[in-house]
Amino acid sequence: MVTKRHKVFISYHHEADQEYADALRGFYGSSKSIIDKSMYDDLSHLQNETILKKIRRDHLLDSTVTVVLVGKHTWGRKWVDWEIYSSLRGYADRTINGLVGVYLPEHSRKHFRLTDNINTGYAVKISWEDVETKFIAAVHNAWNRRSRPDLIDNSRPLRERNAPLEPKKYSHYKEEEGCFIATAVYGSPYAEEIDILRKWRDKKLKKIWFGSEFIQYYYKYSPPLANFIRDKEPIKAWIRKFVTIILKFIK
Repeated sequence: MVTKRHKVFISYHHEADQEYADALRGFYGSSKSIIDKSMYDDLSHLQNETILKKIRRDHLLDSTVTVVLVGKHTWGRKWVDWEIYSSLRGYADRTINGLVGVYLPEHSRKHFRLTDNINTGYAVKISWEDVETKFIAAVHNAWNRRSRPDLIDNSRPLRERNAPLEPKKYSHYKEEEGCFIATAVYGSPYAEEIDILRKWRDKKLKKIWFGSEFIQYYYKYSPPLANFIRDKEPIKAWIRKFVTIILKFIK
């Protein structure tokens, strides 16, 4: 059984799939194992090679495997494409990265740079449902495939702009995935109480010094707890009362 944790860089559509990235960070270990520094800024005023150098130097850092979270809109995101391109291109003393595609429940089937390399056999592909049992091994497998640069297909032109977002709901955890205690308690990931908690997490909790650690532990240990209480109405009723008290303080 593979247990070694290589340092990985996560590439994803932040606006749509942030919750998956948070959950993966909680599962995989710590901030030392995962680099989450995707591109936010408008760098269009810079030359392409300058931007690529910035990605390699300031974002990929010392990662050895790039993990792409493939959601509904990932295929059309400009910076995801550039991050994958940079991952597959050695520069100075920086080696190429291995490549893993984690396909989220609402992923698009459209073709992009990741799928080019899945088709050649360089990139490793797993589904979100298999993250808990297969992710560590997939990362290790991708790390080993760095010895096969002949399989890399980086010929696709760099994406010049983001593709228009399709008018569908962004991907979030679904009730049936059993990843949130709150979802199990309220029976829906779209309950008003959960929406308030989610906004509090993003606007307040993440900015507190212990907030990130708490969020990691929550995502790591919530699946079995959520499954345990899902059909236990007395426990769920007690938790709802507790959440009601919390909501009074955070609203």
